[in-house]
Amino acid sequence: TNAMKHAFSAGAGGEIQVTLQYAGSRVQLTVSDNGIGMQEPGAVAANGSIGLQLVGTLAEQLDGGMQILISDGTSVRVDFPADA
Repeated sequence: TNAMKHAFSAGAGGEIQVTLQYAGSRVQLTVSDNGIGMQEPGAVAANGSIGLQLVGTLAEQLDGGMQILISDGTSVRVDFPADA
């Protein structure tokens, strides 16, 4: 939802990609877009982004972690044990 809502300027097209893959004994779920990018993750967290808080909480509940990568858009990756 965040990617659809915030990644692209009004009327601009773009691409959102969702991938789920095994990486050893872990699973990685990644949502990426080629949009305008976001401010640094620390600044977003400090401003109380509800969407990212929910993703972070889900990652914790699965004994996993969350990464935010900002390069040619934004990617948010949640990884967790495959047996979660």
